[in-house]
Amino acid sequence: MIDYIDARLVSWAEQVGRGGVYLRGQGSILGKLIDGGGVLVRSTGGAPCMDLQSEEMEKCVNQLPTDLRIVVLEFYLQFDSTPMQKAKALRVSKKTLYRRLDEVHHKIQGLMTSARLAMVS
Repeated sequence: MIDYIDARLVSWAEQVGRGGVYLRGQGSILGKLIDGGGVLVRSTGGAPCMDLQSEEMEKCVNQLPTDLRIVVLEFYLQFDSTPMQKAKALRVSKKTLYRRLDEVHHKIQGLMTSARLAMVS
């Protein structure tokens, strides 16, 4: 895992959890993702704004392949679940969960680097 990516994802999740982004659907995060057709849907109903770093992180999360996006949603937005419960919800071992998180962190790092390079060009 990449520490600064993990910290940014935690901050993003805290803002999502307090209402910076509203997810449509009932039940689990996986169910909400399915309801949105694989895309997180923002509410326009006066939701508080996220800080710029969290907005950047949300854009990165939304660019991830669906299987990895589901890992992010389960791991970072299920605040009360243990890692073992999160792995079980994803139907993977705890080791596989952390391997996928590592993949997520590297993909997000690449997306952030690409976005910054595009801004310089």
